[in-house]
Amino acid sequence: MPKRMTVKIGDHKWSVRFSPKLQDYGHCEVTVHKDGRISRTIIVREGQTDAQLMDTLIHEALHAYYWDILTEKAVTVSARDIAKLLGKVFRVSRK
Repeated sequence: MPKRMTVKIGDHKWSVRFSPKLQDYGHCEVTVHKDGRISRTIIVREGQTDAQLMDTLIHEALHAYYWDILTEKAVTVSARDIAKLLGKVFRVSRK
């Protein structure tokens, strides 16, 4: 797995990076720099199972796409359900 990648979510480019130091499964952040640039970053904890990683990436992508629309509960429930569906289709073990 790469340590860093760039993806397009909605109309924006997001940096996705993996960190062994993150306490949560994942984190989505937007930073406005002093010079006016905007950075969009998704940080994902390393060491997750395939099922956890799929759920985390879906969860954080939903946050990125629907930044100011969905509640945390809506994101959590939606990500879990989408991950379950994809897990069945692609045979990713939930263990």
